[in-house]
Amino acid sequence: MAFFKLKGFTEEEFNTLTHPITKELIKDFLRSQAQLSEQTLKQYRSALYIFAKYLYEKLRQQTCHRVKDTGCTKVSKLFD
Repeated sequence: MAFFKLKGFTEEEFNTLTHPITKELIKDFLRSQAQLSEQTLKQYRSALYIFAKYLYEKLRQQTCHRVKDTGCTKVSKLFD
């Protein structure tokens, strides 16, 4: 079975290419997780930056609240 490393945005790419609403949601989430260890936050940040890159490259810059998923349903009501 072949494995490959997924690459997310760098910090600079995240700040310049990510949709402002998605960027704010990710940063707010990471700030709210301050009780977690630095290593856990690093893993969360990595996963969210990969997701942000996916939104940018594959879904034509849609924001998180436009993705049809139960995790974003509450957020979508705020922006619709």
